[in-house]
Amino acid sequence: MEKALIINLTRMGDLIQTIGLVKSLTRKGYKVDFLCVESFSKILNYVPEIENIIKINADNFLTNSSKNVFEKYLEIEEIINSLNQNNYSLLVNPIASIPSAYLSFIIKAKEKKGIVFTKNREQSIKSKWSAFHLANEHNSGDHGFNLVDIFGGVGDCKISRNDYKINSKEKTDFGIRNNLPKIGFHIGASKSNKTWEKEKFKTVILELLKEKCCNIILFGGYNELSLNPYFADVSSNLFINRIGKTGLDELISEISSLNLLVTNDTGPMHIAAIQKIPIIDVSLGPVSLWETSPYLEDCLIIEANIKCHPCKFSYICDHLSCHHLIQESHLLEAIKYKLNLENNLSNNQSVNFFQTKFDPAGYLHNVPLFKKNISEYDLFFELKRLIWIQSLDPNLENDFQEKYLEYIKKYYFFENINLDFTILAKINTDIKYLLEKLKDLKNINLNSEKEIDRIKQTWTDVKGIKERLFNANNKKEIYDFFLFAKFRESSLNSLDIKNMISETMNIYELLHHQIKSLIKLLMRCNNESLS
Repeated sequence: MEKALIINLTRMGDLIQTIGLVKSLTRKGYKVDFLCVESFSKILNYVPEIENIIKINADNFLTNSSKNVFEKYLEIEEIINSLNQNNYSLLVNPIASIPSAYLSFIIKAKEKKGIVFTKNREQSIKSKWSAFHLANEHNSGDHGFNLVDIFGGVGDCKISRNDYKINSKEKTDFGIRNNLPKIGFHIGASKSNKTWEKEKFKTVILELLKEKCCNIILFGGYNELSLNPYFADVSSNLFINRIGKTGLDELISEISSLNLLVTNDTGPMHIAAIQKIPIIDVSLGPVSLWETSPYLEDCLIIEANIKCHPCKFSYICDHLSCHHLIQESHLLEAIKYKLNLENNLSNNQSVNFFQTKFDPAGYLHNVPLFKKNISEYDLFFELKRLIWIQSLDPNLENDFQEKYLEYIKKYYFFENINLDFTILAKINTDIKYLLEKLKDLKNINLNSEKEIDRIKQTWTDVKGIKERLFNANNKKEIYDFFLFAKFRESSLNSLDIKNMISETMNIYELLHHQIKSLIKLLMRCNNESLS
């Protein structure tokens, strides 16, 4: 049986989102090893499909520490030497991180997928899905796909939602002797800009306790211990405070017993999703609901209706409007809605309510909870997402485009659409000219010394056209298509110049097709009503 290695040196939430890839590779016949950071590795013990969990001490290798550089190198060298004895057929690095990319270069494998550094310390993108992921990250773009699906795609796997699961060893009843629903609250997060205000959470909790409609279990790790005094005055036999009292095993068991988890974007949120526990996700700051929303159908997501959300992780905000626009009443209504205590939610322009669904291609999608008129931004996003699916998934049915358009009609009204696509038409003409130059280059007799000057001049023309195209479209909404092409080019390493030209043509023919498809879809929306 062939062996595969997955590298993921990130936090618990991202590790959980990689479990679908593990199970999919196993179903394809691989024995799977997993290289991860030691402090978050325990969650992988719940994935019996993993043959070996190899742990790196982040304090000793990935971050600054008291150990000197030589000691760090000796520690990681021993791990690498051990891994290189395993004769891996496949290495998958789905994460966009420098340490992961370097390790992907150093560790031996017949085939490598994802982001890998070369011996010249250049980034080589060995997956269309990784190229898509990086293109969106660099462009602060639409994202469009959940990390579970992205990670699966990097490994050439289609994630089965039924495979995305773990089972707790046992459930707990918390000593509760009533029949009311059990609602968990996890009110911390790894970053303060991802954390809704504790005062607002407390107001919601007190109101629910006042109405005696549910049991409330408050969760939090050691980082949230400072919150205990703040909730010390909450006195109710329906309230249980578990902050700082659960290790991972207990947390998994206790979350598995809930009827609903209310949370910021956190590792516990993903623990709930992978155990099929309903979730309300308060999405704030740099959190993109497209990348990190719970991978489970019919979860509810609340986010502020504000253009600057999500922001970049490095951005320091001086107003936190994405926090302030979400009020206690919004979350309280959402909880009652999920508990079937209310039939509807107030139509408030300051927040958006989304629910998670799986689209006709089987990828997780976020749609408005209540059908509404589609905005110009949402229409452009959905049409681009349709094109991305067609670009990334080779196994779509012939009528997929029609199915996708019918699918989004269920959640949006398409009225008064009048989008200008003349700029896109000009861009596509420029791409077509680039392809003509590449075709000219391909038709030159590359073995003729007489043609050397012509080859050099044509290649210079090609580089100049590409540079002008990229510069002209930087910061535009379609720039992720260009970055996708650029990142795909990074993996070209053929020593045969004819092959190099052919592969380059393939990349830019896809770019040409993407823009042309977007134009056709916009024309269709302009000329007919989809509602």
